[in-house]
Amino acid sequence: MIQGIIDWLLSGDPAANLANTEWSFYPCPDPKAVHQHYRYDEICSERYDSGRLAEESLLHEIRSESYHVIQLEHMWNNEHHMLDRESYEYYDPFYEPTDKKTFPDEEPDSQLWRDWLAYWPHWFEWGTNIFYHRNSRNWDESHRLKGFAIMNEIYFYGKDSGGDVAANVRRQGMEWARAASQVYMHFQQRENFFSHEHPCGPIDLTGAVLLPRPAHILLESLDPVAGTVQNGRNGNGGEMVIYQKRYEHGLGMKAGEDAVFEIPEGVDSFKAVSAIDDSEPDPDAQAEFRLEFDGSLLWRSGRLRKHQSEMAHVRLPGKGQLKLSMDARAGMPGNWGGARFCMHDPDLA
Repeated sequence: MIQGIIDWLLSGDPAANLANTEWSFYPCPDPKAVHQHYRYDEICSERYDSGRLAEESLLHEIRSESYHVIQLEHMWNNEHHMLDRESYEYYDPFYEPTDKKTFPDEEPDSQLWRDWLAYWPHWFEWGTNIFYHRNSRNWDESHRLKGFAIMNEIYFYGKDSGGDVAANVRRQGMEWARAASQVYMHFQQRENFFSHEHPCGPIDLTGAVLLPRPAHILLESLDPVAGTVQNGRNGNGGEMVIYQKRYEHGLGMKAGEDAVFEIPEGVDSFKAVSAIDDSEPDPDAQAEFRLEFDGSLLWRSGRLRKHQSEMAHVRLPGKGQLKLSMDARAGMPGNWGGARFCMHDPDLA
């Protein structure tokens, strides 16, 4: 993931804003913990070479007043009961939550949080959409009005397993880095929070490239102009499940069926996780997913087996019709998890 961030920073992308930002990386202190698939509590018991626990090192060795944003990025292969939950922590000094942990049906009244959802809607690409978040303001008072300490916990378990996993993680690093820098640069532009009086010092945005805020339209909110789909369910009408992870958003269909959607004005891309639904009884089942734009093939997945998935992320030429189809044994249930149209998609850069 760090390699993906570095590749992006050196790519020449103006949105890297190298004249306005400085990056420091602290790789995993104990890869053994991840390699051996330790549980969360076991990982927390692992220590740096200094003898300190990871949390102690954050507080004592990485000084909050030296960094504007401190991000902890976790990935692990965890137990099955954890597969349906991912944790996203952010810091908004102007939002005081009523509860330390806030769930999706209690979305905070925070522009910064909504910007996070717009720039990097994590759960559609890389895991489930069942998650909780909390404002790190309550995490540790030593960070208050100093460096923002935020944390993502991403349970990396067979994700996008139909493709090159290492390449996917590098891409995830790039997309996260761009999202994090854009979110907090927009925050700084609005609030001028980091000034000469701040312990972390000022941030100068002169000449910085601030990307337009992305917007997303879930296809389940649209009516197809032709064909049949199940909104938020698999093709048989049951729960949409991809490799033991439940998706509440997306489209389900059966092989032999298809669906056509009119592309809304201003849309520049389409994203979805394509996969056979876990309810398919044949362990050797295979399927290919396809996208067509105005009758011409735009994208096709590899030949996916059950418990494999592949991210469809395609540029759309403009107004027209997008057709979703699945080539497999007739009646096999398939999913387009988190299917959506995007406007101002930064990941097309």
